[in-house]
Amino acid sequence: MYIKNHTFKKVIGILIFLCVSVSKPTHAQSDEVMAKSYFLKAQQAYSEGNTATAMTNLDKTVEYLKGTNAKIEGLYVKIWIARNNYLNAKKHLNNYFDMADDNHSDYMEMLSLVVDIKNQIDAKQKRKEEFKQEVAQREEAERKRIEAEKFFLNQLDNEQLNFQEGLASAKYKGKYGFIDKNRNTVIPYTFDDTDAFSEGLARVKLKYKFGYIDTTGKIVIPIKYSFAGSFSEGLAKVELNNTYGFIDKTGKTIIPFKYKKADSFSEGLACVMLDDKYGFIDKNGKPITPFKYDYADSFSEGLANVKHKEKYGFIDNTGKTIITFKYDGAGPYRQGLAPVKLDNKYGFIDNIGNIVIPFKYDLAGSFSEGLAYVKLNGREFYIDKTGNEIK
Repeated sequence: MYIKNHTFKKVIGILIFLCVSVSKPTHAQSDEVMAKSYFLKAQQAYSEGNTATAMTNLDKTVEYLKGTNAKIEGLYVKIWIARNNYLNAKKHLNNYFDMADDNHSDYMEMLSLVVDIKNQIDAKQKRKEEFKQEVAQREEAERKRIEAEKFFLNQLDNEQLNFQEGLASAKYKGKYGFIDKNRNTVIPYTFDDTDAFSEGLARVKLKYKFGYIDTTGKIVIPIKYSFAGSFSEGLAKVELNNTYGFIDKTGKTIIPFKYKKADSFSEGLACVMLDDKYGFIDKNGKPITPFKYDYADSFSEGLANVKHKEKYGFIDNTGKTIITFKYDGAGPYRQGLAPVKLDNKYGFIDNIGNIVIPFKYDLAGSFSEGLAYVKLNGREFYIDKTGNEIK
């Protein structure tokens, strides 16, 4: 009797153990089942348009699965698109293509979304930039409005004032005069045009002729010239009868009227044209270089860029060639560097001709305050003196 009972109890125990073993999966199996369950819930919620619930269930899928896969990433893509978040959609689309090959069941659908996502991101960025521009324009308009309120109760016509030697040219009712920094009228609005003060005198225009006034508004050099430039190094270029000469601050002719073109004096020399060729003269009118150049620019930092026999180079103030004539274009030296053109590309050289920034730009300007404008493959930006792009 004991044996039978003992055997029966043993059999029952074995059956209970087997039942428990079969009905209770391992922990890993349980997580996988839960992950599948949440993924199905995410798909169902997405199909019903409930993207918030779909996202929650998909996050739980990843949590139980302890990772992600192409199927999950594909559903993330579709949910983020439904929520108009194309940046996140792009991120998960990239994840998808990292995981899936072209045999994956969702591959063609994901491939069809690439262009649409890119276009949506580009359009959003464009709208963002347009909005920033609109905000900037509104802010600028408001700034100008506030500035304008300071100028004679909005009676001045100018929007910007350039103060030189304590005075700025200002326009009022179609005529020009000068004001001080307190917005007081110093010189009445009687001229058709004016230039900034330079070396105590300002160029003014009246009835198509040019002359000069002092800081009190007195005409010190008669308004009689066909054209006039600002004073530089004590002299100003002026035009009479289609020829240029140079006058001093009393109006006395210092260099005779015989040049076809002329630039202002810079570093003691002026570039002038005689018989269709350029050369340089000193302040006495004495030629410093032969008149042989096809083009010449003013001196800057001890050198001038000139063109001779279809090529550009640089000369010093004695006329000596410092940098040989081999470039297709050149600009003035600023802060130790000059932009030059070679084989249809621009780069920068130092004052002995060493290449400092390689020839790779489609366009380049001179340096100012440590930066230079350049253009490359349709992009316009600024670089520093090492050639690094400034963001």
